[in-house]
Amino acid sequence: ILDEEIYIFEKSCLRDYVKILLPNIQTICLFRNKMLASERIHNFLPMNVPQIYKNKNAINCDKVIIRKKESIGSQGITIKEKKELSLNDFNDPDCFVQTYIEGTEYTVDILADKHGNIKLIIPRERLQIKNGVSTKVKISKDLEIINLCQKIYDKFCIPGLSNIQFIKQNNNIYFLELNMRFAGMGIASVLASYDYLSDYILYLTSNKNLGNYSDNMEKVKWGVVVCRYYEETVLMQ
Repeated sequence: ILDEEIYIFEKSCLRDYVKILLPNIQTICLFRNKMLASERIHNFLPMNVPQIYKNKNAINCDKVIIRKKESIGSQGITIKEKKELSLNDFNDPDCFVQTYIEGTEYTVDILADKHGNIKLIIPRERLQIKNGVSTKVKISKDLEIINLCQKIYDKFCIPGLSNIQFIKQNNNIYFLELNMRFAGMGIASVLASYDYLSDYILYLTSNKNLGNYSDNMEKVKWGVVVCRYYEETVLMQ
C-alpha cells in the first residue's frame, strides 16, 4: 500500500465491509504532508528537524534539499547549492526547501495496537541505498532513537504498522518523516526478530494478543545485518 492509497481508504466506506486499521483522517493528512509534519514535530514535541526555508536570504547553509510535500521514498528530491537556487524553488506550492544534512540514515519499524500503544520498535541503520530503497541494513539498538519514537507515538495515535525515518549527524538526530505503512525493507526487522506480521494479521482477524513491549523487544537480534538483492531470470525458448 502507498501513502496516497491510505488517504483514499480512510475517505472511503471500506470499514463497512472489511476490517481495516488506520489512523484518523487528521493524522493521515498531517504526516502525508512532509513539510507540515516536520513543523508540527519541531514545534509540539519539540524535536530536531532539518530547517525549513521560505526564501533564499534566510538560508544559513551551503547546500539544501528540495522535497515534494507529498511523495514516496526519494521521489521528487533535488539537492542544490545555495547559489543555484532560484525564486521558482520557493514559489512551487508542491515543494519545500530544507537544510541538506549528511549523516547516517535510520528507518524505524514500529508495531502498535489499535489504540496506538507501541508493541515493538526496531531501528535499522541504512548501510546501502539504491533508488531510495534500502538494500543493506543493520538492526541497531539506538536508545535515543527509540525514545524519540516513543515521544511521537505518545503525541499521535498511530495504530498498526508504520515507520519513521531519521538522520543522525554527529550527536544530533533529525526527524525526516513518518509513513503510516509497512516499510519497503521492513521484512529485515521481521527476519531479525519474529514473525510479528502474522501476529498482526491474527490480531486484526481474531484478537490475538500482541504481547507486551518489553518481551517483544527481547526477541530482537540486535546488530544483525540484513541484505537483499535483485536477480534477473532469463527464460530460453
